Amino acid sequence: MAEWQEPKTDYTAEAQVTPSIFNTLGENERYLQEKKITTEQVQDASITSTQYGTRTNISGTEVLKVCIGKIRKWFADLKALAFKSTVGTSDIDNYAVTSSKLGTNSVTTAKINANAVTDAKINSVSASKVTGLHKVATSGDYNDLKNKPNIGGGSGTVVFNGSVNYWDSDLGFKIKAGYRYVVETSDGVGEGIAYGDSSYAQIRAIIPSESYGADGTFGITVVCLATGHNGTAKYHGAGGVHVEGGVDFEDNSINVDGCYGYISGSLAPTIKKVIEIGKAY
Repeated sequence: MAEWQEPKTDYTAEAQVTPSIFNTLGENERYLQEKKITTEQVQDASITSTQYGTRTNISGTEVLKVCIGKIRKWFADLKALAFKSTVGTSDIDNYAVTSSKLGTNSVTTAKINANAVTDAKINSVSASKVTGLHKVATSGDYNDLKNKPNIGGGSGTVVFNGSVNYWDSDLGFKIKAGYRYVVETSDGVGEGIAYGDSSYAQIRAIIPSESYGADGTFGITVVCLATGHNGTAKYHGAGGVHVEGGVDFEDNSINVDGCYGYISGSLAPTIKKVIEIGKAY
């Protein structure tokens, strides 16, 4: 078999082409023909590689045996679970969470560190830091509730507290039609239900007063609060009946020793307080 001859590189322009040059070229061509690599040889070639030490990505350009070594490392690290379509309880090792482990290793007060939420820390949060609450949550006022139920008694909201006479035109609150009101006057305390509509509503409160069985004296006063021009309640006026002396019921009639009535004027009692006590209808 012919031996490879390194091509000469020391030719000069003056060098002559001799027959030996052709012989050398012929021998080199023959060597290449005998040693050429075929497709079948590449397909059947064996590659000796060493498994890579760590799982490393394949670079854009790799030596073939190094590339195979990296792939071997990835496959070597795959475990049985990597090839299961489903994972059963029996496939989970001793590090799995079980009910018995939860029982013995549950979080206790002693295991909570200083950064944990405690009752003391919750109580230290000021109300101003809590947002998104409805008004009633901080006011505690029944009237701030939505869809309030009808309440027949109990505490109410004081809408006026002071001292006004019948000619005073503004009590500073808006009368709500269909609501019950307690009116306290200098003669006593009575109750009435506002009627009308949102633009003009009135309260008629009946005030019983001066009822003495010993001398047959009793009195009834009706006070009127109406919506004024500015939209708030005014003391519209009052009227009453006062009876003194004996009262005899004979033949469906009343005989009295003395009786007088009044409307407004100086006899109208002073209003001391008005309380809204809920929706009546």
